[in-house]
Amino acid sequence: MESIPQKRIKSPEDLTTFFSLPVYAKYVEFVIHLRDSVKSRSIKSTPRLPEYKIYEDFFTELSKKLAETPANPGPMRFGNTAFKDFHAKAVETSKNFCEKLVASLKVDPSYAPELQTYLNDCWGSEIRIDYGTGHELNFMVFLFCVNSLVPFPEENYGQVVHQIFYDYIFLMRKVQLQYNLEPAGSHGVWGLDDYHFLPFIFGGSELIDHPVVKVPDSIHKLPLLEEFGDDYMYLNCIQFIMKVKKSVPFGVSSPMLNDISAAESWQKVANGMVKMYEAEVLKKFPVVQHLKFGRLFPFAN
Repeated sequence: MESIPQKRIKSPEDLTTFFSLPVYAKYVEFVIHLRDSVKSRSIKSTPRLPEYKIYEDFFTELSKKLAETPANPGPMRFGNTAFKDFHAKAVETSKNFCEKLVASLKVDPSYAPELQTYLNDCWGSEIRIDYGTGHELNFMVFLFCVNSLVPFPEENYGQVVHQIFYDYIFLMRKVQLQYNLEPAGSHGVWGLDDYHFLPFIFGGSELIDHPVVKVPDSIHKLPLLEEFGDDYMYLNCIQFIMKVKKSVPFGVSSPMLNDISAAESWQKVANGMVKMYEAEVLKKFPVVQHLKFGRLFPFAN
């Protein structure tokens, strides 16, 4: 029986209920397991497994759609309207992908539209032409739902981060730049990042016990960013911020990340990031009011 997830968080009381649900605890636990799977592990050291090629092919197809949908010419105040066309293509591509995915997982095909709901909401808003941590959340909920249907083997959690989630992040960076997407619900310079949060959780874990990038303060050393930026997501994120906001000193453009760089270890960063993710994303009404709940991500005790 087909079930399309629906919004359930419509008031502060609903938000409080969400914190108490089993699915909330399970989602946070899923993120922590993924974080721990990439501890002291670089992106390049994680082999790409053939069983996840279906995801690679999906992102390759979306990259082609992006290349076929250039930004409209001329200055635009609030993001490029060509994003609406790309978003429509992403939704259609997601539909085909979800049908193939549930077939490969050998589960009830009625789960395809349920999974697609979260993918539809992970590309950004075609109405506001923006993107933020709520959209990123939807992609992670999509992975959580896939894991609920057919669990990823724990020994493959590193691939879930490095082979699937990071491909999504790199695609969305290209989308953000191509269409000049507005940050969704941004805290301005006082937010962790205009668009993302989860890459900092995983990226901080990757750098634990690194022999060269020993402490978080290393992000201020440009030679280290250049040498290791392709191998470690946290450094890659810092590089991206510096590229996009190159006219502004890092301490001004990203004061929270600047403050975090004073932490004594990457372990402290990785642990603290999860607590901050709960406080700044999962427990923020403007973010999770858009989240949808169904059979795989139930709003129920």
